[in-house]
Amino acid sequence: MSPPATRLAPREAPSETQMPRSPDHTLSRVLGELARGEGDRLTLDQALEALGDRSSGGVILVLTLVSICMPPGLSAVPATPVAMVGVQMLFGRQEPWVPQFVRSRSLDRRRAGRVFDKVRPTLQRVERYLRPRWPRLLRPAHLRLVGLGCVALSVPMIIPIPFAHSTAGLGLIAFAAGLLVGDGLALLAGWGMALVCAGVLAGEALLGHHLSAHVF
Repeated sequence: MSPPATRLAPREAPSETQMPRSPDHTLSRVLGELARGEGDRLTLDQALEALGDRSSGGVILVLTLVSICMPPGLSAVPATPVAMVGVQMLFGRQEPWVPQFVRSRSLDRRRAGRVFDKVRPTLQRVERYLRPRWPRLLRPAHLRLVGLGCVALSVPMIIPIPFAHSTAGLGLIAFAAGLLVGDGLALLAGWGMALVCAGVLAGEALLGHHLSAHVF
């Protein structure tokens, strides 16, 4: 008679908030390592490997930073997959799918390094306040809404729209940070930047209507 089979405990499903945040693995430190890395080109796969996280938050963060590095028009290349990841979040997918041609696409490492050097001091200050909190805002229902917010914020970066482009980028970074660290307050900051972005878009639309009425 064979011995009874041992029942294994179910493995806990990975979540958006399980990224380790040790002092040696902060985002600002990772950006510094990427800027000083080997080779003239930097790919999305390399950035995600350095970040150590391939969840929706990690992918959105890297793609948004890459989009900020690129000139208007070309920024639509990395910003479009941000919308794709947002749609996947909206449908509850935890591990986002990004096309291979996007993951293998590269940008000049020196240019990326200059952008990283500019944002790193700000990130270092922000990182002091990021911590897991407000778990109610990390429930699946709200994370689906965050995905919708990421889709909306990616639009001004794809087109791109003046002024709203940078505001949308800040909102996406806030959403990504909240997902990575499990910080509900950072997610709220993302919604705040989304409202600011909506206000900028509304102001530009009213200004354009006013100018066209006087011209025509």
